[in-house]
Amino acid sequence: MLSLILICLALVESSCCRSFSLETKRKDEAAQKWLHAWSGHYDWKPLPEWRSVPESKMPQAELLLRDAAVVGLTKAQALDLLSESSQASTGLGVPYLLRAVGPIEGRLPLEVLIRHNGDIWVGGEAIGRCRVPIERRAVLAWLDRTPSEV
Repeated sequence: MLSLILICLALVESSCCRSFSLETKRKDEAAQKWLHAWSGHYDWKPLPEWRSVPESKMPQAELLLRDAAVVGLTKAQALDLLSESSQASTGLGVPYLLRAVGPIEGRLPLEVLIRHNGDIWVGGEAIGRCRVPIERRAVLAWLDRTPSEV
């Protein structure tokens, strides 16, 4: 009987959501500040020309995105942000650095979607019973015009 109780306690313990470490909590809270709620129709289409900023370049990207959700860059700046990426090729149009938010664990992929009016949504999702911590990320997108909202 005692062993059955211990097994049940072990199952309950392993199935509960865990709290975040202090570092994960700090990243999650910082990322929450970049979230943006959308209204209206959700007529999004995938944006083909974009690249994730490598983790090693995120401090530089965060500094550029400190006061704005989107920043226009020169091609040289864009190449510098992608220099350590295996996908350092650039697209057509003007490079823009965009704020992004995605799950921390596993560095799950991001999506970049655009609306007909130029609004851009950048983010990633994870499915699970427990809340997944998020972190700030950044992407470079090559666009014909400055996005109105990111």
